[in-house]
Amino acid sequence: MVTREILNRLNELGLAVWHMDDGSRSKRSRTVRLSIQSFGLEGFEIISKWFQEKYALKSHPVTRKGSSKGTALRFSVEDSKRFLSLVYPHIVPCMSRKVGGAI
Repeated sequence: MVTREILNRLNELGLAVWHMDDGSRSKRSRTVRLSIQSFGLEGFEIISKWFQEKYALKSHPVTRKGSSKGTALRFSVEDSKRFLSLVYPHIVPCMSRKVGGAI
């Protein structure tokens, strides 16, 4: 279960950790996805609203199939760039592939 109280504890470092662990960046579509499969669509609503209010980032849910199946939150190209600019200073070198070339 995800709550606003938990999300409000996240700062840019916390977002970077989330992205390095359960995030991905598509080179083809130039978008960022964060896995939220444990939270489902109800959790998506809470998380999406939080990102909109705190960072003015809009997102939509996507359902993934295959080995990484589940629900993910996806940002538009422009909002992906803005998200990556927030987390970029906190990305460790071995995870630079998750932000490289998109900023």
